[in-house]
Amino acid sequence: MLDVAVRVYARRLLESVLSSHGQVDRLIREIWYKKYACRRLRDAYFISYEGETLENRGLTLSWMSKAHLIPKKGLHADEILARMRDSA
Repeated sequence: MLDVAVRVYARRLLESVLSSHGQVDRLIREIWYKKYACRRLRDAYFISYEGETLENRGLTLSWMSKAHLIPKKGLHADEILARMRDSA
């Protein structure tokens, strides 16, 4: 799941923080804000991840993984609490 976190979430987190943090130079904030504003999915979301090892023998490792981005918007409060409770 670390690969998903780095590829998907880390960039978004950097864009969000660096575009709004008061100690970051204004020009730098504007650059990061523009990157963040171009995102299709800017609302808060959960990342649901499934993985399965298909083969693990000697020098061969094969696996399958699937990640789903689930927007919080539209979820019932109970669903949000359950996902937060079940998250790693």
